[in-house]
Amino acid sequence: MNENNIEMELCKKHGKYHLKRYPLSYFTKEKMKSLKLFIKQKKELIKELHLEYGNSISEICRHLEDTFYEPLYYLKKPYIYIIPEISKFILENILGYKNWEAYKKMMPKLHSKGRYKTGFTHKLKKEIKERDKNKCRICLQKKKVLVVHHIDGNRYNNDPKNLVTLCETCHIKIRSSSKKELGAILGL
Repeated sequence: MNENNIEMELCKKHGKYHLKRYPLSYFTKEKMKSLKLFIKQKKELIKELHLEYGNSISEICRHLEDTFYEPLYYLKKPYIYIIPEISKFILENILGYKNWEAYKKMMPKLHSKGRYKTGFTHKLKKEIKERDKNKCRICLQKKKVLVVHHIDGNRYNNDPKNLVTLCETCHIKIRSSSKKELGAILGL
């Protein structure tokens, strides 16, 4: 697979182009060998994304797809999934985990570390909550548990204009909404 043979398609839900999705049967042994070679070449980047920024295997694959246009997901309508052989290859051969249990045990620590490295600190969250008067910006309720949500979905974009205070109930609803729908709800 190379950049000259990239097939893109328009995502109807988000209005953006992404790599064309294929069924798992599309990924022959030859294509899998090529993908594994590509992943080996990106070993240092993958380790950095995981160990320094706390990215999960799913986030790493999304980053690699978006940056290098190599398909790492397959289509099983209506959803897409990481190619199982690829996620296992990254897990064992690139990141060095013995199994999924070891990976799952380490992820919360790495995820938390990555958040702080990107500037999404307790201090920033407190400032955003105070700015929003410790109320959910959707239901306007003062709830005991409030979270700070990234409007554009990019956890590295910690610009205060991109952050909003939500209660847990509204946060769950919002996570399934598009950026455009969220903007309409919040009046942005």
